Amino acid sequence: MKKRRVLAFILILLMILANISFASAISADPNPDPDDMAVYLKGNFSGGNSAAIEGDLYTALGNVQISGTMQSTGDFYHKTGTSYNYPGWYDDSYPGYGAKNKVLAATVYNESFPTLAEFPSIGNYVPVASNQNQSLVISQDTHFGELKISSNASGRDVVFDVQTKDLFVVADKLSITVWKEINVVGTHTLFLYVNDYFGGNSKIKPFLLSNPSGNPNQIYIISKDYLPLNAGTPLIGHLLYSGIANLTTGGYAAVTGSVITDAANVSISGSDPFHGLFYAPYAAVSMGGSAMITGRLVAGSLNMTGSAKIVYSDQYSTLSLPDEILPPKYTVNTAVYPLGAGTITPASAEIEVGQSIYFTVTPAGGYTFTGFTSSDPSMVPDEGGNLTVTGNVTITANFEPTGGGSGYVNGLLGEYYDSKEPVNPTALKMKRIDSSIAFNYGYDLSPDPVIGHENFSVRWTGYIKPAVTGDYIFKTYSDDGVKLFVNNVKLIDNWGLFTLNFELADNSIHLEAGQYYPITLEYQQGPLYSAVFLFWESNNGVSMGLVPGGVLYVTQETHDEYSPAKYYNPLEKAGTGFKNKFYTPAGWISDTPEAEEISSIDYAWGLSAPGDIGTDKFYGRMEGDLETKYTEPTTLIFTVDDALKVWVDNVLVINEWDWHNHETFEYTFNAVAGEKYRIKAEYADFGLGATIVMGWRSDALGSEVIPKEYMYNNLD
Repeated sequence: MKKRRVLAFILILLMILANISFASAISADPNPDPDDMAVYLKGNFSGGNSAAIEGDLYTALGNVQISGTMQSTGDFYHKTGTSYNYPGWYDDSYPGYGAKNKVLAATVYNESFPTLAEFPSIGNYVPVASNQNQSLVISQDTHFGELKISSNASGRDVVFDVQTKDLFVVADKLSITVWKEINVVGTHTLFLYVNDYFGGNSKIKPFLLSNPSGNPNQIYIISKDYLPLNAGTPLIGHLLYSGIANLTTGGYAAVTGSVITDAANVSISGSDPFHGLFYAPYAAVSMGGSAMITGRLVAGSLNMTGSAKIVYSDQYSTLSLPDEILPPKYTVNTAVYPLGAGTITPASAEIEVGQSIYFTVTPAGGYTFTGFTSSDPSMVPDEGGNLTVTGNVTITANFEPTGGGSGYVNGLLGEYYDSKEPVNPTALKMKRIDSSIAFNYGYDLSPDPVIGHENFSVRWTGYIKPAVTGDYIFKTYSDDGVKLFVNNVKLIDNWGLFTLNFELADNSIHLEAGQYYPITLEYQQGPLYSAVFLFWESNNGVSMGLVPGGVLYVTQETHDEYSPAKYYNPLEKAGTGFKNKFYTPAGWISDTPEAEEISSIDYAWGLSAPGDIGTDKFYGRMEGDLETKYTEPTTLIFTVDDALKVWVDNVLVINEWDWHNHETFEYTFNAVAGEKYRIKAEYADFGLGATIVMGWRSDALGSEVIPKEYMYNNLD
């Protein structure tokens, strides 16, 4: 309720302040959504014999030719100028086929085979592995020169074990010479990469992979060779063929999940049943026999014969791949300094490794573009605005007022603190020149990537020079607290947490035209919404409105010092969590935990236990390096049920190894901003409720559960 009310209020406020009227025009798009099509093609479609489509068909550039007794429950969409033909006798036997003809003035086909990452580089290399003499269990990331499933190994199991982690396996050659079921056990994901498949002299042995979970998203096979599948045991997973020119399923394939290929020709025959998205964006696809796709087909063209059938299912309508098999992408963000002095486009982008991006910069009136700066000195755009991206980066377009000269320059100095109080010097992250105080960050934005979108504060200082003499009343509109001083007089003191709130100064202040008066505004942001605006009015013709940037000043020296922005007290903030391992009593602190994960320490299991541990009595060891935010006394806070031991830099600081019912234990130390401290916590649940939560507290921090970005698991 608060969010809807706040957003509506802000929109109305900004419309009034900026004197902007909004007009909206809604126009209907006559084109259907291709994701809703059972068949989505670039080129021609032909269907004959007893083939059938349950759903709609869309071809962007091709003709539609229907013959025999081919049936469809949906419509046929095609572009103006292409043909739609069906037998004349259909009008008597299958009325309604004329109405299925949907002609579109404009069509689109932008499907392409996804760019895949290179096969992963895995240091654990095994030249040859086989189940010839014993069962083969693969539980570690492994690169096999050859992975052999032998015909002489009846009864010797082959298992991919994903019980504790995702598993990445590369096979230069996958040799299968027996119809043997290969099992996947666990709840994590298998990523299997195959360069070459060999199934005996004729390459005909089928590939059987058992997935008891029934979840296709648990198995991804990326293959550069065709894997002959077995209709009796469907592959429950996603199959990506890369670099195969001609793909023929051979009448033995059965897949529940996506089949994705860059082949130019695809033949689906026999009784092949596919349950999922069949994605062949460049292929001329032929379907025959009683082959069936339940989901959706995307292809270059399609010819259906026999009793082949496609049944649309929105459960399998879109292409979605995990980041693990895609090339890494870097985030490029942009900023303008000072705020409001111009624009830079694009505002943000996701860029693959080694790709380039081009920035366009436009100064606002009264400003000149002076150049780019970057959060990474190795990535700065050239004079033309071109940048090759090699990592995450923020690019700032810097501007300065035209004709700055000596004396005073428009703007205020903003000092940005990554804390709710602008007092701890190690919380200071940035100083920059801002053109005015009119910021609406909403729920998710922040002033700069070095500042979180919650729990920060700003102090703006400079001078205000009115153009008209008069008695001035100041007003703020903020979420959360503000303090305002003009000419060293406190006019507003509204410090704390507030939903969007107007605050009017109790008293007016007399200001002379052309005089420079010192001004300070402090702002604090807590949780949720963030916004701050400064207004004024006078008794001499200045109507209530935003204090314009043209009356706010800093000295020329201050402007030159902090334009562009300067950054302070950098933190790495790149943690992903501690390494947390859990054991049953029989395996207490053994080499092999029953469950483990990389995470913050924020667990409330209640009567259950982590992972697949089936007992209400278990142990845990949580360990890593903690990066501290500020230089000040900092208290570690542990809430536990039951037992706890804590070491800081190998010194035992908490020893409460006994039954405890949701009790809190603390340890205070003198933290230094940016330093890392080795933390080890050992925990035991003796029965009933199970809880362990790790937080911290200090003057600048307040109190919170420790976010995982401050927790590192490199224990070397």
